[in-house]
Amino acid sequence: MGEADPRRSRHSSFDGPALDLRLLRARVLGDLRRGNLTPVDVCDADRRLLDAATSFGIALRDACPVCDEAALRHVAYGFGKGLPASGQVVGGLLNDSSMLEVTDLSMCIVEVCTACRWNFLIERRFRR
Repeated sequence: MGEADPRRSRHSSFDGPALDLRLLRARVLGDLRRGNLTPVDVCDADRRLLDAATSFGIALRDACPVCDEAALRHVAYGFGKGLPASGQVVGGLLNDSSMLEVTDLSMCIVEVCTACRWNFLIERRFRR
């Protein structure tokens, strides 16, 4: 299993509800194993997401569920008023003053493999 959940301590300003999508991830991976999906269907991370994962993502101990390489990372994106529509990559603590001033802030955690381009939205968190 992976290391302790780093998002809980790094993103402590998100005390509101969370949407956990790990069950959907398991279903997609099951469909991949059964042949209902191909790696081409699920390994489609674009260059910007790969760069964000490499530069700002949190390295995980788990191997990629698709290619079994040790290149799996979690990258966080912040969304809210005043941030780009495509989200703002969050590289450090969300408790810094620039993020605390953003209203209606939510954060998405994306699992990314920098080897095979697997990517999946793992969780969306909201700040009250």
